[in-house]
Amino acid sequence: MKLAIWAQNDLVHDTGLPKHPISSTAAGNGHNVLRRADVGDIIRKAEGAGAEITKAPQDTFYSGFAGYFTDPDGHLREVVWNPQMLPTN
Repeated sequence: MKLAIWAQNDLVHDTGLPKHPISSTAAGNGHNVLRRADVGDIIRKAEGAGAEITKAPQDTFYSGFAGYFTDPDGHLREVVWNPQMLPTN
């Protein structure tokens, strides 16, 4: 498991979402996947379960592939394939 902490300004820039006042429950999480195709698969499953797609999967500045959604409770979630930081089995 890896933990990456991103500043709110970085998330605003990457997702295109508006900046809101920070609260003690304001957080998002990223799900790193092993295969590029997994990003789209998981995003589609999340949408089918009621999530709202915030940013469709697309190439990233670090040569990866990622997308964002908000779950039904409004929490921000990222699904990311980063070829330089692949999860281990």
